[in-house]
Amino acid sequence: MPLLDTDSAPDKDTQNQDTKTDDKTQAVPEWLATVKDKKLAENETLRRFKDVDSLAASHVELRSKLGANPVSIPDEKAPQEKWDEFYGRLGRPEKPEKYEFSKVEGIEPHAETESAFRVQAHKLGLTQKQADGLNRWVGELAKTHAETGLQAHNKAVEEAELGLKKEWGKDFDGNLVIAQKALHRFGGKDLGERLKAKGLDGDPVVVKFFHALGKATGEDADLKGVGGGGQPRTKTRAQLEQMQKDPRYWSDPTYRATVTKGFEDLYGGQQAAQ
Repeated sequence: MPLLDTDSAPDKDTQNQDTKTDDKTQAVPEWLATVKDKKLAENETLRRFKDVDSLAASHVELRSKLGANPVSIPDEKAPQEKWDEFYGRLGRPEKPEKYEFSKVEGIEPHAETESAFRVQAHKLGLTQKQADGLNRWVGELAKTHAETGLQAHNKAVEEAELGLKKEWGKDFDGNLVIAQKALHRFGGKDLGERLKAKGLDGDPVVVKFFHALGKATGEDADLKGVGGGGQPRTKTRAQLEQMQKDPRYWSDPTYRATVTKGFEDLYGGQQAAQ
């Protein structure tokens, strides 16, 4: 029997089977024999380093990538000092007053609200960039809501005005003046501002209330040029007599003529005794 098989090539899969070494059974680097911790000595990661020098070089490279002082998240039960240190290393300002906020066009910052936001942002550990971004987002959101609310208010006022014009007809202008006069007399500027802030300055129920109040208290008696169809209203005797006591009655010819005309309208051209 010949020693060489000349009919076929050698089997590559079986060639040198005894000389192959399994990764898992490869020889342990000599330096690991000095490691006392058995688990570390058997760690596959450490077996990749052929000597201590290569391990040290890898460690130095890793630290340079992480930074000299890598940040680690404190435990939930860690003292506040640990969390303050953590937030500070992330970029949180030293004090709430150190936050700087970008101005949102069309929105005037409210001092008390902004101060409270600074405190809360600092408490939550927000960085300068995070706090500014959140503040700007809230401002833009408030601006959008304000614009939407204003549009809705204007539309409601327009609808209310159309409804009152339909109900009051030619007396609309005069009735509106009566309501305004009653509001100014009994509510003043403060009430007017409150109604405006609440969006009630155009509410037909409110307008009709002040119109009724004005009618009941005689606010309609001295209106000029705002009566039905735009015709002048006739003043009462009491009002004309009160106008006669005004210093303008003796100094202003136009004012005196108005009083004279009022009496003529009441008494057919005969002025009452003064």
